[in-house]
Amino acid sequence: MNNMEEYVEKMGCIKKVSQANEALIATAEARLDVTFGPQLREYFLKYGGLCYESEEFFSLSTKENINSSVISETETAKDEGAKLDGFVVIYHVEDWGYALVDSEDNIYEQAYACSDPPVPTGKKLNEYIKYVFDEEKARRKEFMERSAFEDYVKAHISLPPDSERAAESVLCRAKKILGMEYNFDVECYLREYSLISYGNIHLCGLLKALGDYPNIVVETIKMRQKYPQTENLVTTEVLENEKYVVTDDDGKVLIFDGEKGEAYPTHKSFSKYYLERFEEEQKRMEK
Repeated sequence: MNNMEEYVEKMGCIKKVSQANEALIATAEARLDVTFGPQLREYFLKYGGLCYESEEFFSLSTKENINSSVISETETAKDEGAKLDGFVVIYHVEDWGYALVDSEDNIYEQAYACSDPPVPTGKKLNEYIKYVFDEEKARRKEFMERSAFEDYVKAHISLPPDSERAAESVLCRAKKILGMEYNFDVECYLREYSLISYGNIHLCGLLKALGDYPNIVVETIKMRQKYPQTENLVTTEVLENEKYVVTDDDGKVLIFDGEKGEAYPTHKSFSKYYLERFEEEQKRMEK
């Protein structure tokens, strides 16, 4: 069993249709005026087509024959003006363009109806398939973690009333100051909840007015001024002994130790980290 087969089995990828055979591959190559690379041939012969959750790569199968999606999608792209000589359309990229594969299994990307040369991704077909499916798996994981966090907050935690929450202009200014363009979890937290306190856990938040609570903008600025190496981090909680819970641009949680001047990754998202903290705090309070 080769590496790609092991990956497909481990991920639980689904074969969309029956596999192709050599005769159909020859027909498709002649119709599209291309030569399939070794990985693309193996992909069609072993799988026909693959999908994982909502992500789908195009197929070539004896069941669909010349109506197979790899043929129809490539021909449609050519009809819409894309310059695809020597390329096959293998995947739609997030509703904005195509992923193309050449005769040596190199993957390129190109916007819809674009006459500019395709842009190389630096990935071969098998590597690109794994990349797309791994990204989808990560998105699904983050969605489930965020949903679990939201359910817990709704069931166990009292939130500030709407009248105390920061206006949109304040949220936008905070986002600009803190540089949260990529920190989706923290931005969602501020917009949905503004401020969360649960037992001995007091997250930094943002309300309409400054008050006796840890303000995320104030605490982050104070941390960054004291420890310049944290300039790209956002403070979500101030702990004891010069320690801070912080997040990076990807929304991953780290523990910054001011005395040591180092940040230690938790390898957890904002939602997962605080859900675990809240559950631990609930057990402590119930004792």
